[in-house]
Amino acid sequence: MDPILLIAALGAAFLITHLALPHPPIRAALVARLGAGAYLGLYSAISFATLIPLTMSWWGARHQGPALWMLRGGPVGHLVELLVLLGFGFIIGGVVRPAPASIATTMQGLPVKVRGLAHVTRHPLMMGISLWALGHMLVNGWASDLLFFGTMLLTALLGAMHQDHRKAAASPEYAEVIAQTSFFPNPLRVGAVDGRSWAGFAVGLGVGLVLRVFHTSLFSGG
Repeated sequence: MDPILLIAALGAAFLITHLALPHPPIRAALVARLGAGAYLGLYSAISFATLIPLTMSWWGARHQGPALWMLRGGPVGHLVELLVLLGFGFIIGGVVRPAPASIATTMQGLPVKVRGLAHVTRHPLMMGISLWALGHMLVNGWASDLLFFGTMLLTALLGAMHQDHRKAAASPEYAEVIAQTSFFPNPLRVGAVDGRSWAGFAVGLGVGLVLRVFHTSLFSGG
């Protein structure tokens, strides 16, 4: 199969299954048949079964296909580096303090309330992935790269929107979280973030900086 078509097909499979399996009617039917634990196992298995071949297919075909744009260097390059660094900060910070919609909040039995970086965006992990993906899309305009990073961006954003919709319908507490928070990052709320979350954010920035220094050797200039 043409590598570009393969990336597109695997990306579509990852996106569709990621959104379809948690959809309330489908999730309810699977949980009733399998149990909650087995459902989570199935969801994780399908996610990895689509994400791993998608990533491997893109890695073998990166920088291939028509180049729609090439925005490397100059002010755009600095903007991209900032976006990616912020993305790593939100990813690590969002793991340190699980967001209200996070599966970690459910599994740990944490209350559904605003905590950590959720004061800035109620989906810090998803926003981090979105910033990381958007940054890479700006400087990698080849079709293979746009399909891969575009899949990551759409999955993160649409997945977060889907979480909001289904959790607000099922939980008055989560509806209150939505009323108190912003979907996209709101810099005016940074003062409400606790020290532990800032520490996680700083670690994420550090990881991003290290990867930036060794980016060429690790990813062959990608």
